[in-house]
Amino acid sequence: MSTQSKPKLSIKKQIDFFKQKGVEFNVMDERQAYSFLQNNSYLFKIKAYCNTYKIKDKNNKTLKYKNLDFAYLVDLSIIDMHFRRFIIRLTLDLEHLIKTKLIRDFNSSSENGYDIVIDFLSSNRHANDFLNRAINDTNILKQRGGDLYSIVQFLLDKYGYDLAIWNYLEIIQFGDLIELAKFFYKRNKNIEFDAIKDALFNAKFLRNAAAHNNCMLADLKDNICTPQKQIVDEIYRKNIFKRRTRNYIENNMKNRVLNDFITTIFIYDKICKSKQMKQYCFKELLELISTRFIRNKSYYIKASTIRKRYMFILRVITYFEKISKI
Repeated sequence: MSTQSKPKLSIKKQIDFFKQKGVEFNVMDERQAYSFLQNNSYLFKIKAYCNTYKIKDKNNKTLKYKNLDFAYLVDLSIIDMHFRRFIIRLTLDLEHLIKTKLIRDFNSSSENGYDIVIDFLSSNRHANDFLNRAINDTNILKQRGGDLYSIVQFLLDKYGYDLAIWNYLEIIQFGDLIELAKFFYKRNKNIEFDAIKDALFNAKFLRNAAAHNNCMLADLKDNICTPQKQIVDEIYRKNIFKRRTRNYIENNMKNRVLNDFITTIFIYDKICKSKQMKQYCFKELLELISTRFIRNKSYYIKASTIRKRYMFILRVITYFEKISKI
């Protein structure tokens, strides 16, 4: 396909495009939609939320969108914004909790703090390349007379490659932090970490998607074959969904975002030692889900997939909010 096959569309033609696909402009009229596309978002972004409403013909080709008003897309995009902001805060807290656990367990180990960093960097090319670039950038900035205003630049300028684990944790990226934790706990066995190590990839995937401002709720249909087995088993074991089968849980977790989000919640609950942190986190999340998510619930009466996913998340978060008070 030629890169020139899709012409630029004016906002008026963007609205015509939506109408041709079956999107209605009843709740939000065309004038309001024009203003939204001009000032608040853009075609490619807002169109992503149509995915859940796609209908296909017998040849499995997408035809149009069904039971969809433009106002629904706007509402989903706003809900998604709040959801992404919560995920960013949640995963920042999770990163802090992983570092805290790592240092706590390091203090109880026989590691000296330096060899673990040297050995890790020798075995992990990505982490080593990142450190090389960071040191080089810091040196260039210093040569140009720039201020070393960040803790990362200060530490790299002071220690260079001679980093102990307590220094290195202030520099490391989230993905490399997960790899460092796996490296450390391979040498220092830990039952608590073993319970979450296979789920950390899901948290990383979720964090990266939110940090890059991806449309998290763009597609709520089944889009993965194998959900996170550890978490599916634990949801079933905890009996969060009374009288529901394991298949019910697994089927809901076959949506990528739902799978990664619920998995991250379980990781957070396992490694967070502060009762106050948990209470605040789950209270805030439950308020978001039970208020803003359903402010315009009439929009989704005919959207069975959205309603099903919502009820699944609500039940899980209600459970965690309840036990955080115990």
